[in-house]
Parts: sequence; C-alpha cells; structure tokens
Amino acid sequence: MQVDWKDSHGALQNLERLQAGRADIALVQSGTHSILKPTVRFDRARFALNAYSEVTHFVVRRGAEIHSISDLWGKNVAMGQFDSGNYAMSRLILDHFDLRPRLKPFTGTYNQAHDRFVAGELDAALLTLGASSQAMEKLMATGCCELLPLPYARALSHSTVLVESRTIPAALYGAGHTASPPQDVPTLALRAQLLARDGLSPRLVHEAIRVFMSEGFQKANGLGELFHGKESFARSQPDFPAHAGALAYFESRTLLPKTYVELAKDLREVILSILLGLIAAVRWFMKQRELRREHRMDRFIQALLNIERRQRVGDAADELGADELRSLLGEITDLRVEALAEFTAHDLEKDRATEVYLSMCHALSNKVNAKITRQRLAAVLSAAAA
Repeated sequence: MQVDWKDSHGALQNLERLQAGRADIALVQSGTHSILKPTVRFDRARFALNAYSEVTHFVVRRGAEIHSISDLWGKNVAMGQFDSGNYAMSRLILDHFDLRPRLKPFTGTYNQAHDRFVAGELDAALLTLGASSQAMEKLMATGCCELLPLPYARALSHSTVLVESRTIPAALYGAGHTASPPQDVPTLALRAQLLARDGLSPRLVHEAIRVFMSEGFQKANGLGELFHGKESFARSQPDFPAHAGALAYFESRTLLPKTYVELAKDLREVILSILLGLIAAVRWFMKQRELRREHRMDRFIQALLNIERRQRVGDAADELGADELRSLLGEITDLRVEALAEFTAHDLEKDRATEVYLSMCHALSNKVNAKITRQRLAAVLSAAAA
C-alpha cells in the first residue's frame, strides 16, 4: 500500500482536506472546528479513534516578569500556527481570561518559537502538543524557560466540553537539579483524533485501527494513554460519527459497505414479504377450494335426498312401477359417477363427508334394486298362479 504524506498547517486544514476529498486519513485535535469554524459543517469526516492527548504547556521566558497568565498583558506570546489545534486551544484560554486583544500574538511554528525564546524575542507561549514531545524537550533543555500552571484549569474544563483538565507531572523534562517543572503543573488538554473520509474503505480504516491498537505500535510511539486505556480511551468523546471501519473493529460489525448492508436488509425484507404473501395466497386458495368442495357436496346430497323423497312418496302412494324405479336407479348412478369424477383421490381417501355420501348412494341404490326385484318376483308368481 502506498502512502502519500502531506504537510499541513494544522487540524483545520486537515479537516478541510477530508471534506474536499483531498485527504483520506488525518490527525485532528478535538474541538478545533468548534472553536475556529463553529458554523462550518464537516459532514464527510468520520471518527476512527483517539490516538493520544495533547497537553497545553504555559511556557514563559525567565526574566520576562511573568508569574501568572494575567501578566501576559502587552507581552509577545506564541499561540501556535493559524488553523491549528494549538491556536484553537490558545484562543479558548486567552478569551476565557479576556487577554487575546491585550497581547502581541505570534503564530509561527514550534521551531520558530524555540528560536525566538532563545533570542529573547518571545516572552511566553501556549504550546499544545504531546507530553514529552521532542519540541518541548528541546525547548526546556535550553534553560531559558519555565512552566507555569494554568489557573482555574479544572473550572475551565467543566465550563466547556471541548477540553479536559490534566496535570504535567513534576520533573517530566530534564533530569536531576535541572528537571522541570519542579512540581506538578495543572493544565488543560485535548485529544488527537484519527479521522477518516466517509467514503474510505472500511477495511483500510479497520486495518489502521488494528495497527494503532497493537501494543508494539503503542510502545514504540509512546502512546501511553492508548496503551493503558485500551478501547475505553480510544472510543471516548468522538467529535464526529464513527466510521464503518471503526464500528467493524470495536463492535465486530460487518465490513461490507453500508450500501451493501442496506441492500441486503431490503432484499431480505422483500423475500420475507413475498413468502408471507405466498403463504396467505395458498391459504386463501385452500379455503376457496374447501368452500367449493363443500358447495358441490351440498348439491350432490340435496339431489340424492330429492330422489329419496320421490321414492318414499311414490312408494307410499303405490305409484312406482318398474320403469319409474329403474329411472330413479339411473339418476342415483349418474350422481355417483359425477361425484367420483369431481372429487380427488385425496377427498375419497381422507374426507369423511365424501365417504358418507357414497355410502348413502349405495344404500339408496340397494333399496331401489330391492323394490325392483320384489316387483319382478311378484309378477313371476302372479303369472305362475294364472
């Protein structure tokens, strides 16, 4: 995989490149866009993970007569490059103390700030960068500067969700009697977040997160918070919606693009709807078939009962001769044949009503045949007696 590294002036430029599609992955300090461009939407940026925290160092030049942040009035103060996370944090702090209009800002790079401190041209700086960074190690090693606490850091962190209160531990920089600061220094911090463009391959983002979350990478790059905090630190307080690759890594979700997942879900719903429709259609068809079968059975039974009534009425009136009885027998036979033609083998085998109907036909046929036989026998006996 080929990686094209791009120099940047800071977090805001990184966000603008993600939004314009000119960058795929970028490190951005949390809250930068909310401070510097609160009305601009960066809706193509997606959160991958928190990589580390960047801590604000309130650095003052020895001999500048600065003992607290209120002494910055009229002083030359480095705020970080325009559009950077460092500049956003400096603005937030200085605006909180109403100092930004009352000082002389310098917006150069860390190296330029270092050179101006050494030359005595810079009085103070608010440098927001990773703890134990090489830039801070180099600056503190000159001996021309010292670290001061940020007053009311915890109160400021409670008043805005953009920053967190932190402490720079004593003797973090240097060693022995030259170690600095001499005691713990309260300050503020924000998080360096790894962001990705919304259309970037989830597999690529998944792999990038896997590298960041490996202990070897964390140890090699001094990512102590990520090493100790694990997923809790990596996923906390995102500025943007999570990328599909991040969801796949942290929540074991599918790596298929969202459109494919949605299509599969829609297809499943369509198939389920079709199956339910088929089941309903089959049930309706079976019901209609049953109703039609019952209607036909009613017709056959009514016809058979009509023959039975005619047979009984004629028998009572002694009006049924051999020809009339043979006619009734023919009608019964025709009904039975018609029924056998209309009902299926399943009806004949399983349906009790069909079985009863055929039994009724046989019984009535036997009854009519018996009467025909008796009439024939009576005629033979009468002829013999004569």
